[in-house]
Amino acid sequence: MGHSDNPADLMFASNENNQNMYAMYRSDFQYLSMRDLKTLALLYRLEPTISNVKNLRSEHFYYPPLILGSEDARLQKKLAEFEKYTREYPNFASGYINLASVYVDMGDFDSALDKLNTASSLAKTQDENYLIAYNRAVIFYNKQKPQEAMQYALVAKSIKDDEYINQLISDIQNLK
Repeated sequence: MGHSDNPADLMFASNENNQNMYAMYRSDFQYLSMRDLKTLALLYRLEPTISNVKNLRSEHFYYPPLILGSEDARLQKKLAEFEKYTREYPNFASGYINLASVYVDMGDFDSALDKLNTASSLAKTQDENYLIAYNRAVIFYNKQKPQEAMQYALVAKSIKDDEYINQLISDIQNLK
């Protein structure tokens, strides 16, 4: 899932019980490790190694569907990646939240709710609880269940009042 196994790195997979595990990094980038900087430099030098087209040689032709495959192929890759992540880090709510998002994209709302239930039992931060409530609201919105959607949207809003939850609440109100 793009996380590092080195605790000194910015993208280390953390499950600390704090309000926002990345807050200190957002305002002051002196915390980037040398490994972080080397990874960034490497990523910008790499040419894609996978493609749906044989002998792809021009950078002008790189775009997500060509490199990553169809929407279904990308969803299956994400599903496999996040399932692997939850096997490796079974006590991190973030993996289950991400799995739920993939299931939503696949239209499997029941599996998404099941993964959010697991995430809820593991959540340790306000950010995680916000994402769980927000995603539950989105699922019920998509299932055309405005009462349940609003219930979870208000829970999310009580945790963090931001433009995303306010837009979702407005959308839910229009659904009624």
